[in-house]
Amino acid sequence: MKTVNENQNIPEITIDPLNNRIRRSPFWEVSTKAGRVSYHLYNRMLLANTDEQDYFHLKSGVQLWDTGSQRQVEIKGPDAHRLVQYSTPRDISKMANDQCCLIPTVDQHGCMTNDPVLTKVSENHYWLSVSDADLILFLKELLLQKK
Repeated sequence: MKTVNENQNIPEITIDPLNNRIRRSPFWEVSTKAGRVSYHLYNRMLLANTDEQDYFHLKSGVQLWDTGSQRQVEIKGPDAHRLVQYSTPRDISKMANDQCCLIPTVDQHGCMTNDPVLTKVSENHYWLSVSDADLILFLKELLLQKK
């Protein structure tokens, strides 16, 4: 990844201050200083685009991405484990507290709906880190169907 010299002009992206639906990533300044000049809108947040060099680096090493657009969905209560388990084919029964794993979430037909990172905070308390906010709507519907 190329670095931007302090004296180089960095393109400024102006966001309407009255529009609170679009915001910059928490890592905006770092990615801009690292040379990113192209951004895309994801989950109402501007994220730096990756490039071909990132792809090849991922194939041979470790790659860091800006995940500032991810949202946390908290599931807590006496049926939390059951609801999370119902949303994924992955067996989460052996997860330890503070353990994380990637889980595919699937609909009633077995079609994948998302791929969040699941963190088991404690018994019947989970966090899902998701790329888009629609997962909470899906989980609410599952909960209503199971009542």
